[in-house]
Formats: sequence, structure tokens, C-alpha cells
Amino acid sequence: MNTARYFLVALVLGSAAIADTVSGQGPDLTVISAALRDLGVNGSDTNLAVRLEEAYLQAVDPRAVLGASPYHPPTNTAVNAAEVLPSGIQYIRLNGVFPGAAETVADIIQARTNTLGPGMILDLREAGGARHADVDSLAGIFLGSRMPLYRLLDRSGNVFSLHEALPPSSSPAGERPPLILLTDNHTSDASELLAACLRGKSGVMLIGSPTRGDNAVRDSITLQDGRHLYIAMQFIDMVEGPGFAGTGVLPDIRVNASETRESNWTPPEEDSKGRPVSERTREYRLLQERVKDDHVLARAADILLGLQALHLNGTALSTNAAAGESGEPRQPKKPDSGE
Repeated sequence: MNTARYFLVALVLGSAAIADTVSGQGPDLTVISAALRDLGVNGSDTNLAVRLEEAYLQAVDPRAVLGASPYHPPTNTAVNAAEVLPSGIQYIRLNGVFPGAAETVADIIQARTNTLGPGMILDLREAGGARHADVDSLAGIFLGSRMPLYRLLDRSGNVFSLHEALPPSSSPAGERPPLILLTDNHTSDASELLAACLRGKSGVMLIGSPTRGDNAVRDSITLQDGRHLYIAMQFIDMVEGPGFAGTGVLPDIRVNASETRESNWTPPEEDSKGRPVSERTREYRLLQERVKDDHVLARAADILLGLQALHLNGTALSTNAAAGESGEPRQPKKPDSGE
């Protein structure tokens, strides 16, 4: 039997084996290798079985991982950095949505409940994470109430579970300041889902570039030969708004990280009469210095300071921010005639 026939038979056997594994029956994928040996393939030709496994997994799930040990993300620490930027902006950067992410973020916010300044920036660039359950609690922190967010569908399209925003036990109370999410095309997995859950909500804006566009939820399966298969088993279906499979979660304002800022102006240390500038001006100068090398972060900071200058709260970031409840443009208030 020639190599082409080996390939065809092995591919059929491999397809059936992996398909059964994905459906939960979990047969041994080494049936491919055994079948090839039965057909007289030996020596270096056995590498064909490995190549067929990889080819079929690529067709079923391009991000599937098959290996000798369980798949582990590069890190499981949720928060990469948390700081208060000059001018009082709270900045949190996530590595991803990992165990304890919701509680950690809630504690950071709680510590500054009375001094949140112009608003918050949650940086999801290059963030991932497989803790989809924590997305429900993280969204609950910023949405403040239970509301349907998304459904998980099985591979047949049936609803497996419905998920709602669930504020964690340590969720801070009170009115929320504006929230800006930073995203890029490396925002993936549970972090991408978090961006999808918060996009379009009152008080939230997304800035950056579209996320990865992968709505699959992956699980690790142990095969009979001891190897581990990490593969898509469920798919996300958003309750409201567009899905993000293939397109990614689209930002409200697209900002290319490689762009240069239109202006690198910073206020002087003294005014025209040689007097020291105000504390607020000094803070702004420090902020510009802090964000000068990050165009996306700089844009987010400028927007929050603009809202603060206009005395607007988080609702100014909602879709109908410039409209009344009826959707009609707000009319400017007439000046008092003094009568």
C-alpha cells in the first residue's frame, strides 16, 4: 500500500478517534499509529501518524494542544500591575482572568473607593486566562447588578449554561467612575469574554484594537495513552450585542499602538511670570511623562481627564450620553433672565 493510502486510512481513523474524544468518549488516539503499523509502516514512517494527529487537530481546533503533560498557561497570576497614575487615575493591568481575579480587582478598587479620581483603566492587552467563571464576578464589579451576559453552547449548538454578572462578596459599593478597557489582538480567552461582556454598557469604553476573535472555551482531556488534549469543547454566545467569533470584540475607539502621539506637549514648570504652576498642572505633567511611550494608554488618560474637566460621570461613555432618556438631543439650559 502506498503512502497516499496510508495517509487516507490513517486520517479516517484519526478523525474518528479525535471526534469521539471531543464528544467525551475519550478513546486512545494511538489507534492511528497502530493502524499504520498494521499496514506495514515502520521506522521513520511512523512520524506520519504524528503529523496526521496534528493536521486533524488543526482542522478541528487550530488552538488545540496535544502533549505529554496537561496544558498550563504561562502564568496564573491575575494582576500584572496596579497603580495610581498621576492625576488620580486608577490603572490595573491583567495577565489574564485566573483564579481569584475578581476578588483581587475588587480589593484594589475597594482600597480607593473614596479617591478613584477621574476614573479607571483596565488594561486587557495581551491578557488571556481560562477562568470563565471569574468573568461573571469581574463583570459584576463594574456592572453592579445581576444581568444575563452570555451562554455556553456545546459542539452541537445546544445551550449548556447561562451566565450572569455576579458581584463578588468584596465588590465595592457606590457609584462607579468611568471605566476604560484597553484591548489588542492578543486579548484572548476569558479576557476577551470580559471585554465582550462590558462593551456597550453604561460608563464603559473600549480603546485599542479588536481582540483575537476566538469564542471557544477549552478543556483538558486525558487520553488513554496518558497524553493530554486541550481542545475546544464549548462556545460562547452573547446574550446581547454582536458575537465576536472571527471579528473580535471591536473597540469604541481604534488606536494603533504603533502610532505616534499628535502632540507631546507638556505644561511648563513655571507660568509666564515665573511663578510655580498649580498642583493640578504638575500632576498633568507627571501623567504625560508616565504615558508618553504608550499611545493607547495616553489616549485613555486624556479621555478620562476630559470627562473630569466637563464634570461628567461614567454615563457620559454610554451610547446615548449626549441624548436625553427619549433619545432626543439635550437642549442647552437657558441662562437665568433674572426675572
